Amino acid sequence: MTLKSTYLPLILGAGLLLSGCSHDTATDPVSPTPAGVTLPVKVSTRAHAADGSEITYPTDSIVGEQHTSTVYVYVFEGRGDNATFTGYRANAGWSEYFAANPDPTTHGLPVHTAEMRYKIDYPFAEGGQYTLMGVATNETAQAAFDFPTAFPQGATLRSICADLAAQSRTAQIRQSEIYVGTRELMFDRQHPLLPEVEMSRRVAGVMACFKNIPEQLGYGTEALVVTHIRLSLYTPQNTSLPLLQRKQQPFFEDFAASPSKETDGEVVFSLAVPRPLTPETVVSGGGYLLPAEAPQRGIYTLHVDLMNDRRVLKSIRVKLPQGDNLDQGQTGGGTGIIDSESAFRFPIVANHFYALGTLASPIDLKGNGSDIVITIDRDWSENNDLEVDERPLQL
Repeated sequence: MTLKSTYLPLILGAGLLLSGCSHDTATDPVSPTPAGVTLPVKVSTRAHAADGSEITYPTDSIVGEQHTSTVYVYVFEGRGDNATFTGYRANAGWSEYFAANPDPTTHGLPVHTAEMRYKIDYPFAEGGQYTLMGVATNETAQAAFDFPTAFPQGATLRSICADLAAQSRTAQIRQSEIYVGTRELMFDRQHPLLPEVEMSRRVAGVMACFKNIPEQLGYGTEALVVTHIRLSLYTPQNTSLPLLQRKQQPFFEDFAASPSKETDGEVVFSLAVPRPLTPETVVSGGGYLLPAEAPQRGIYTLHVDLMNDRRVLKSIRVKLPQGDNLDQGQTGGGTGIIDSESAFRFPIVANHFYALGTLASPIDLKGNGSDIVITIDRDWSENNDLEVDERPLQL
């Protein structure tokens, strides 16, 4: 999902915690000696299409914006996957800063490029090797994933995850924006301006536009009204997110297997079909979801269901366009086995945007046939009504 860049040069301060994949426990904040250094931090809304290419959307598009409300910073000792958490975490005061210095466009929090600075108090050792990690969230993600939660001092970068809170529901993921970035550092007190930490979106995005929606469809011996259009994943959505990107090639490992135990946990979003219904009626919506591995043979990653309440009247498979980089059919995904249906079995990759039609060219549900092809429109121009669906699931 492409969204615009937001810059926030920062310098760190006081209290945060996250969650670990192995159910880590909380630690108390450290009380460091001020070092007086500056850390530039950049929340970037650059994103990628399903084929991995970078895409840019207009700044007035909901997917062309970022909605950061809180930025946290962590200090790890060492470099690479085995860098260990020092116990230092800081809330950079993003919302507080823009309450005092409102963005001139929004008169509040920025949705585009923005800057601030924050004082970091960690007592870096001269010549010491460190890794700095930034995590930015919107309000929904902060609540759904219970930020700040905790991981213990000594936890490694490779092990830490953000976990959906026990009281949260899978449906909240579709409105949760989480950005993460790291930067390695050799501390030099003579040069206190630290290198920039750029945070990129760690969730994936899916949006869909449909037209020519059937008024009703056969269901056994009956004809039932189509009340909803539902987009579902092949399995209950993951509820845990690795904060550090894991290996993606030749085998996709950038996910944490943590399927939801909720009923309908596989539902990404559900869109009500309005009445009266005409061939030109467009139903659209979207949401975010956590990375997931590709399914095994005989199963398809995404499918669109035409629903009557809880009854599936018709199910349509979603596939990648021909030649897409995520389609490993010609290479066998490193297995050497050619998969003729691999275009239907692809991973959900962080910071990738999966578009099912566009406002300018919605998916024709009567004329599309049995499959829907993911489309990428680099000139997506949404109206204000096309946004991440905030309505409760009506299943």
